[in-house]
This record gives sequence, structure tokens and C-alpha cells, in this order.
Amino acid sequence: MRLPIFSLAEAALEPDYPDSVSALLIVGSLFSFLPILGMWMFPLGLIILSQDLPCLQRPLVRSFQWIEMTWERWRRWRTQC
Repeated sequence: MRLPIFSLAEAALEPDYPDSVSALLIVGSLFSFLPILGMWMFPLGLIILSQDLPCLQRPLVRSFQWIEMTWERWRRWRTQC
């Protein structure tokens, strides 16, 4: 007798699972006007999708480096004031 939890765990290990999750997150970000759904879903969907698409990895790394550099610059500016 198999427990239903094992079938869910096996479904989570399928190779198409991250693609469908990332697609749902990206599509869900279009409904950002709703309280629970929002723009936080879009970058998360891109991060998950970049694990399968190497062409997305370099732009995401560059954008995260830019965000980190801008954040540090802003923090230094705030401490000087």
C-alpha cells in the first residue's frame, strides 16, 4: 500500500516540475494588483527558470550584482547624512 505523500514526492522530482513552477510564478506576477500575488513572483520565477536555461544565468547574475552595488552605495550615503 502506497501512501499518497510518496506520489507527491515523486511528482516533485520530475524534471518538468521546476519549469511549471517558474511559469506559474511568472504568470502570477501579472496579477500583482491582488493582495497575495505580486511582483516578488517574477524574479523568483526567473531564478528557478535560469537553473534550466543557461542563457538566463548571466543576465541574472549581472542584475543581482547591480542591485547589490546600488544597495551598498545607498547604505553608505545614508550613513554619511
